[in-house]
Amino acid sequence: MQGTAERATATERQVIIDLVEELRGVSALRRELHRLLPDVGSLAGLGLLARVERSGPVRLGALAEMARVDASVTSRQVSQLEKEGFVARVPDPADGRSCLVVLSPAGHGQLDDLRDAVVDRWAQALSGWAVEDLQGLVAGLRRLSADLETEGVSA
Repeated sequence: MQGTAERATATERQVIIDLVEELRGVSALRRELHRLLPDVGSLAGLGLLARVERSGPVRLGALAEMARVDASVTSRQVSQLEKEGFVARVPDPADGRSCLVVLSPAGHGQLDDLRDAVVDRWAQALSGWAVEDLQGLVAGLRRLSADLETEGVSA
């Protein structure tokens, strides 16, 4: 498969099928995050909080692009997070007609609580893994994500 545009061999196809199945299992783990911190309302809300934290103050349209959803969807999610006190909209100093979405102290706290809950829960399950193995897994998943994005492949 390396560097070719040819059809995958039977073995390569089976490995890809196995990978997709394992990633579905990982998706189920994501849903568990919602049970850890139900206050946020949705996994999408948690994802938006994390994106705002990573990007810093961000316009709604850019946030929608990051989330790969329509701006109207992001607007509704941001409105809900704003009602819950996790984000705020502030004037954009570069363009007074638009606003930026920023994480509130409560939003930071919510993300910190989530990370603590996830780390505590996963640390025990991963206790048999060497740090180097975990780092290799993270690197591989980042490469997978980047390659899929480059090729325009969505899950």
